Amino acid sequence: MVSDFTNYAALLTTVHSGTCWHSRLGHPSNQTLRSMGLPIYDKEDCDVCARGKMTLKPFNSHFDKVEKPLDFLHLDLVGPISLPSVAGYQYFLTIVDQHTSFKFTRFLKHKLDALKEFITVNNLIKTTQGGKIRKFVSDRGGEFSNSEFKRLANESGFIHVTSPPYTPQLNGFAESANWTILEKARCLLLGENLPNHYWAEAVNHATLLTNLIPTPLRENLSPFQLWIGASPKIKSLRTFGCKVVFAVPKQRRPWELSSTGETDILLSSDYESPAYRKLKLNNKRCSLLGMSFSLKMSFLRSKEHHNLMEII
Repeated sequence: MVSDFTNYAALLTTVHSGTCWHSRLGHPSNQTLRSMGLPIYDKEDCDVCARGKMTLKPFNSHFDKVEKPLDFLHLDLVGPISLPSVAGYQYFLTIVDQHTSFKFTRFLKHKLDALKEFITVNNLIKTTQGGKIRKFVSDRGGEFSNSEFKRLANESGFIHVTSPPYTPQLNGFAESANWTILEKARCLLLGENLPNHYWAEAVNHATLLTNLIPTPLRENLSPFQLWIGASPKIKSLRTFGCKVVFAVPKQRRPWELSSTGETDILLSSDYESPAYRKLKLNNKRCSLLGMSFSLKMSFLRSKEHHNLMEII
């Protein structure tokens, strides 16, 4: 399987292209950008990296080698987060496939919602992968070690392994994934000065980006490539939190001379389609919308905002 990332590098022609892709991909290293065939950036100029990153302490966990996806999944719950998200979430559940490093994040208002969200991911896996989970590991938190989880494991035919109390390093695969996601989410919020209660949107977008970025541990293939079996279409990727101009469908325009474009803030992209989640700016009580729009590959600097404005 060969990465198609280098095919997209030619799309960038401006002197700021390295900085642009550094922001779009959630502030990865120059080594990562180089492995994707993308321009590098001036690391010393990135204040977000300086404020949002710290040294990762290694996890000394040992895991048996797995041969294929779904052989071994790792679960971990983050929270309660002191500041609820705009939707009222205080937790997120991370599920990582060990073979591919592909990650899912699901958002919860209560710890005991973990079972419901795990079932949602399990059903999605059965639909998209055509297989079933063989084994998964979690800590012994009450959200995982209960009769409902045991019944689900028995009915579904997978093995549930739990780590001993107060030994998070034994679930280090998921712990490391959470560290990566949180670091990237922190940089996303800092990079565009978004309010902290949009942390769930940042975590969701950070998860998408970690799945798109190649890893040296997987022969410079991305988790997305290993999980899906095809290269992601990163042409539609835009910078989290930037101002964007969306085309307004004719049916939504009040009259013939109404504006054909609408300026909002981008909160997430989609893996395979030009679909975006945006934050409306034209009312005090902002609403979140998910819509699809035609793409234009041009972008410009906004005089009203210090970061990139992109035309969608």
